[in-house]
Amino acid sequence: MPTDWSLMKAADLEFCSELRDEVARARAKFPHQPLDKTMYALFEEAGEVAKALNEEEPAHRVRAELVQVAAMALRVAVDCLLDSYDDERGAA
Repeated sequence: MPTDWSLMKAADLEFCSELRDEVARARAKFPHQPLDKTMYALFEEAGEVAKALNEEEPAHRVRAELVQVAAMALRVAVDCLLDSYDDERGAA
């Protein structure tokens, strides 16, 4: 089912753009990261969100950390799990 992009707020689209950029940076820096290391990075980034909230950092800092969490979650789902799933099925 196609996504109705008209339902997205401008802020949603901006976040998605930031997410795209962060995923590209992460893939360039760590192109083939195994699941365990990617999960560790995801948990580390989630901890950074908690720290930023606990220390009452400005909203833009919390948002930056949330973008990194989303990027790592995407990498787990796409780069690690889907690649592993394809490998198990014998797909290229």
